Amino acid sequence: MRLRKIWLLCNLVCIIPGAFAQQFIHPGVLHSEKSLERIKRLVDQKAQPAYGSYEILAKLPEARADYQMKGPFEIISRDGKYGYTKGPSERDFNSAYYNALLWKITGKKAHADKSMEIIRAYARTVRQIPPTNDAPLCAGLQGFILVNAAEIMRYTYMETHYPNGWSEQDTECVEAMFRKVFQPVLSKFFQTAPYTNGNWGIAVAKAQLSFGVFLNDRKLYDDAIDFFYHGKDNGTLPNYVAETGQIQESGRDQAHCMLGIGCLAEIAEVAWNQGDDLYGALDNRIMKGCEYLSKSNLGYDVPFHVWKDLTGKYSNWQSLGQASMGEFRAVFELPYNHYVERKKMEMPYTKMVLNRIRPEGAGFTCDNPGFGTLLFYLGKDEEREKVG
Repeated sequence: MRLRKIWLLCNLVCIIPGAFAQQFIHPGVLHSEKSLERIKRLVDQKAQPAYGSYEILAKLPEARADYQMKGPFEIISRDGKYGYTKGPSERDFNSAYYNALLWKITGKKAHADKSMEIIRAYARTVRQIPPTNDAPLCAGLQGFILVNAAEIMRYTYMETHYPNGWSEQDTECVEAMFRKVFQPVLSKFFQTAPYTNGNWGIAVAKAQLSFGVFLNDRKLYDDAIDFFYHGKDNGTLPNYVAETGQIQESGRDQAHCMLGIGCLAEIAEVAWNQGDDLYGALDNRIMKGCEYLSKSNLGYDVPFHVWKDLTGKYSNWQSLGQASMGEFRAVFELPYNHYVERKKMEMPYTKMVLNRIRPEGAGFTCDNPGFGTLLFYLGKDEEREKVG
């Protein structure tokens, strides 16, 4: 009964003129209709290197249509009393996303139904992300994966076309989940004085931006973009990436830098799908960060200065952090394909990274979606070059 009241309240708010609702492009979080069609075409043609990324995806247990859900859980958390839910719920959310992608790629309803099963189960069940230390990361990183799954299913597997398809009740229930469980955690982070390394704020912003799209909530979307440019936090673009490309966490370790740069590119891609260019912000600052990250992790010398962060807690790193140096995560295809393939710019060091790791596989847990060589590849495919 309580959840039904939430649904009704949410619906009432959304129909009040000027309150929240404003139409966005759908599907339009990480994947537009055009990009989903491109992904399917690459797989149908077995076009390399994208097809190699697809083969990695298709072999994952979480990508199977018979995946056995680990939850749903009433409470999800990365730490504290309910920290045991982290791994299982992350696998469930990834499965919802992977099966949504495979539904669009293969056309097999079993994948669509699996994604819907997981989305519906959590929308009916989850009621809290408790206020533990890692709550913003839980809501931001896991929320981003889940909202991408929901966005695909909502606009490609509708009840009007498929018996088990997305219904109006699904809209009510899923929107209530994002508004009442995930978004309050993000809002609290934004209202709190800066206290974290920058990857936190970036993760929170990418989730809120995406919720704005899914919920057709212009204020959520615009506030996330305002934070991207102007927020008082280490996670804004100017506070996370210097003009040299050095990253706020470069003196810490390389894994968190890759998480942060990946999330910045994902923010920019969501905005790009809605007609906004954040990639070009501050003279292509995301590209500079990606090139710095690539160059340094390939073993080349890069300029380094002791960073004075907003909290004052992370201002003593004297040199590049060596932890995870050269351990490349699956976050490089997305920015590379925008700047090099869309914009015809040059990213020589990122190209060298991709020559090592392509095709990209899974992201690390729910930090980033991964599989960029399938999801974001815009270059000439190897098979066509061979034929030509």
